Amino acid sequence: MDEDLTGHEKAGSSMIKRDIYLLSLEKIKYYMHPLWRILVLCHHWWYNWTCQEKPPVTASLVQREARRRGEFTSNVLFILLLSWAASFAPVCIKSLQNLSPTFYSYMASLPLILIAAYINRKGWNILAGCVLISGIEVTFIAIMCFHPTGIDTNTIAMLDFFVIPTLLAVSMLPPGYVFPVALSNIG
Repeated sequence: MDEDLTGHEKAGSSMIKRDIYLLSLEKIKYYMHPLWRILVLCHHWWYNWTCQEKPPVTASLVQREARRRGEFTSNVLFILLLSWAASFAPVCIKSLQNLSPTFYSYMASLPLILIAAYINRKGWNILAGCVLISGIEVTFIAIMCFHPTGIDTNTIAMLDFFVIPTLLAVSMLPPGYVFPVALSNIG
């Protein structure tokens, strides 16, 4: 049956399939819990604000890969922003007793998230990834070095957290940037 269709009719049938998919997506949104619906709308807004424009269909592999890195960076930033917002009250309540380096690194992370989001929107994905990864590295180093007990058997287990920036570098940055991040975590 497909061989009898012209090019326009084939394109029309694919558009109908896409419309059916979008209609089912709208149904899913309709039946979603209101809190999930709010989260989906917030993510959609964040995604539109922090991702660069979609490349044309004829874009090169380099342009499509840059867009993919930008999308991933945007998703990571959204998750970091949600975790920042969720932990805001507990961190502030705990810091009322004494201001620790954790509080300062926590408060410095919000501007870094927003700066990385703006840079990502401009299309500088590598710079946005470097800002994000270096912010995470500095936060881990500050928490370890300025811990009240210093570096002891309890804080030595925190060295395992340094694998997180390396894994993010593998996913967000080109291959040549991964090894300097890994080497900085060893030294």
